[in-house]
Amino acid sequence: LLHTSKSGSTFTIINSDVTVEDGSVYRGGIINTGNSGITITLKNSTFTGGKVVGGVSGETTYHARGGQFYVASGSTLNAENCTFTGGESASKDAATYESQGGNLFGYGTAKLNLTNCTVSDGVAPLGGNIGLTEGAKLKLDGCNFAPYKAFGIRGCGYAYVSDRVAKM
Repeated sequence: LLHTSKSGSTFTIINSDVTVEDGSVYRGGIINTGNSGITITLKNSTFTGGKVVGGVSGETTYHARGGQFYVASGSTLNAENCTFTGGESASKDAATYESQGGNLFGYGTAKLNLTNCTVSDGVAPLGGNIGLTEGAKLKLDGCNFAPYKAFGIRGCGYAYVSDRVAKM
C-alpha cells in the first residue's frame, strides 16, 4: 500500500481497518519505509493480511521480510492500541532465501515501539510475528502475542507487561 524512501517523511494512520488479501512484494506488504529517517505512527487501527515473497530477479536475491510492515534501518514505527494479524513472510525456496517477520520486521537500527498492541498469527520461518536483525530495537509496553496455529496449542498466548503498566 505504501512504499516511501524520502528521508524525513512522517506518516500517521489513525482509527483504520486495513486488510490486504495478498501481495507479491518482498518487503512490507502494507508499509515499507524503504529508507532511514522515516517515522510511521499508528493508533487505534487493525491490520489484517499482507504477504511478502522472496526469491531471485536477475542477479539480485530478495529476502522476504515483514509481511505487513518493513521498517528500514534508521526508521521508526510507533504503534498504540493496534492489532497486527495474519501477515506472512514466505519464500519461493525456503532453503535458500530467508523469510523473517510474518507481521513486523525491523532492519539494522530500526525502532519498533508497541504500546497496548496485539500481534497474532504471523507466519514466517524466522520470527513468526516479529523479526529483528542485530541492532534493531523493540520496545514493548503491555502487548499480547499469539502464535500461529501451526506453532502453538489452542489457547496459547504470551503477554509482556512493562514496569509502567505493572504499576497501574
